[in-house]
Amino acid sequence: MISLPTGVGKTVNAVAVAIEAARQGQRLTVVVKGRHEVAEFKEELEAAWAGLDEAASSLAAPDGLRLVPEPYAPRRLRARTAPVAEYRALCRRAVEWEESGRDQERREVAGDRRVRNPAACRAVVIRSGGGCENPECLLPDLPYRTKAGEPLLEVDHIDEHAGGGRDHPAAMIALCPNCHSNKTHGAEQALLTERLRKVAAERHAAWAASVA
Repeated sequence: MISLPTGVGKTVNAVAVAIEAARQGQRLTVVVKGRHEVAEFKEELEAAWAGLDEAASSLAAPDGLRLVPEPYAPRRLRARTAPVAEYRALCRRAVEWEESGRDQERREVAGDRRVRNPAACRAVVIRSGGGCENPECLLPDLPYRTKAGEPLLEVDHIDEHAGGGRDHPAAMIALCPNCHSNKTHGAEQALLTERLRKVAAERHAAWAASVA
């Protein structure tokens, strides 16, 4: 598969690659990166193909190419990559914020929080064996440590503690910072929460029933 960028001369280069592929008996799929429609690229390719000498053009026909539009996700990702202008504008705003003295402003935060049970937290850390308890964790062998040398894990309540979630190991789970953030802010927060609810309950039941 070849990726076809826009620009003068680049389509002709892609055709040359197609001819070489034809010599080797291969078919070629071209992924169009530009904003042009596939039909427009096909016309440009056919025009470039027609300009080749007969010996070359007889090796393969334009229909030997399969043009497909680039998937939406890569296009969207590329559009969001390195937005330099926006970055610089935000940096200017950060400097203006500092120069105005607003970076020294203080805001009072009032409220109260439920007291957490340290025994329950410690039990979950022991149960984790020093690893993230999310079975789908991309970094199960956690290499990071706290200043005290403990595994860098965050004990989380399956249901938000401040909202009344149970403060018991059966309803708590040890997560690496990435998985904890994904559970709290990720797009699949609800699905992940329910998966982890089952994991926490099963792991607790296994440990509670095991013989020391």
